[in-house]
Amino acid sequence: MAYCQNCGADAGSDTYCSKCGSILPTQEDAPEFASPLPPEHTSPPPPSEYSSPPPPDYASPPPGYATPPPPGYATPPPPPGYTTPPPPPGYAVPPPPPGYASPPPPGYAPYSGYAPSQNMEPGAPYQRWAENDGLFTVAYIFMIICTVIVGLCTLGIGLAWCIPMTIHSNKIRKGLAPNTIAFGVCCLIFVALIPGILLLVAPKDQRLY
Repeated sequence: MAYCQNCGADAGSDTYCSKCGSILPTQEDAPEFASPLPPEHTSPPPPSEYSSPPPPDYASPPPGYATPPPPGYATPPPPPGYTTPPPPPGYAVPPPPPGYASPPPPGYAPYSGYAPSQNMEPGAPYQRWAENDGLFTVAYIFMIICTVIVGLCTLGIGLAWCIPMTIHSNKIRKGLAPNTIAFGVCCLIFVALIPGILLLVAPKDQRLY
């Protein structure tokens, strides 16, 4: 079946169009003039709903998106001479609400075991605590015992330095004199080993006023 190239009418097997009289070419004579398909046999265009959607715009990030810094990036330091700008005039840090107290650091627990020593003299410049009272008391007792032994062994010569050092250790026990490393070493050398070690182990002092 052939169709007229001029009017598109069905020409059948004739060489002339029965409608417009045009000569119908054949495929042997002019293959480039092959008869087109009738309009009802042509493929319809694809519907619009089957068309591919446009690709998303990857160049522009979504609203509120912040580009993360690359690995190993560090904020550059401020230039030399840069200072934080002062607050605006009239600005003041708002006071805390009534009854507000700063929270303690993590793991902090107040220790309620510290109590003043009963041996401490009223108004003494050096603090003595009850938990350390045993060290100073035992050191003072050993100073008395060792003073007697040194005095007997040296025929009374050792009393010249043992008695003043014993009196000083009693002042340390009452908070009237500081407990220093130097005095502990002197007790260790000139009196006896035990009271010297006890005074070195005992906490050192800081004046209260």
